[in-house]
Amino acid sequence: MDKLFRTGDVAKLHDVTSDTVRFYDKEGLVAPTIKKQKYRYYDLNATTLFSVVTSLREINMPIKDIKELLFTEDINHIISQYKDHSNNLIEHKVQLERKIFYLNEFIKNLDVFEKKPNTFELIDEKSLYVCEGQHFSLDGTVNNNGSCSYYVDDQLWNRTSLILKLNYHINNPSKKEDKYYCGNIIDSECNEAKGIHLNNLLKFNYVGEIDDKDKYLEVIYQKALAYCSANNLKLVTIAPVYELFITSHKVKNKDKHYIGVYFQLKNEEK
Repeated sequence: MDKLFRTGDVAKLHDVTSDTVRFYDKEGLVAPTIKKQKYRYYDLNATTLFSVVTSLREINMPIKDIKELLFTEDINHIISQYKDHSNNLIEHKVQLERKIFYLNEFIKNLDVFEKKPNTFELIDEKSLYVCEGQHFSLDGTVNNNGSCSYYVDDQLWNRTSLILKLNYHINNPSKKEDKYYCGNIIDSECNEAKGIHLNNLLKFNYVGEIDDKDKYLEVIYQKALAYCSANNLKLVTIAPVYELFITSHKVKNKDKHYIGVYFQLKNEEK
């Protein structure tokens, strides 16, 4: 009789549990050669087949696809399946790298709030990303001109999106005009995600509560004027004030927000 491996031997050989060996049997992937009472034995062919299955599971191939490969006689079809899965993994790698990039950018933003809360800083340039064709009002109305084409066709971009608020008349509350956009701190290849490239900015790292009437923003605006006066700077009052809502959490049942508030400064005359 050929060499037979017990369930525990097969599991140990492939660094899996005995439950995994039994699971593959239950799923119809690799059946034991002999079942004797409560014991199961695998011959060399079955054990080799088990090696194939574990290697495919290691590269995250779905069980249904593994079944198709195991019972396919056409070697060209098997090669094609491997190539398709390789391409899927490459795409997954690209998305994983984008997620890592997003996390690093998000951490950078949070580090600033942790080190410099409620303070001003001068920024030479900054890029914000927004879906310009889609903005919101506080009553929940969505402006997308009746077409879904204005949504960004990028799942990662959408699911990590932030509120980007533009206040056009912060210096004149009687003409206040706010717009709330779907924004982000990362770019996208989708054409609906537009980059807003700003330079010569005064940023306030706001940490605290907010209100619908923007009293917090009016306070920040007055502080910005005082900061500029003390540092020989001037605000561009006709430019919108950009607010990027980074994150929020509860502190003693109150919402604590972290918002980057960007003011446009006038360029120095040469």
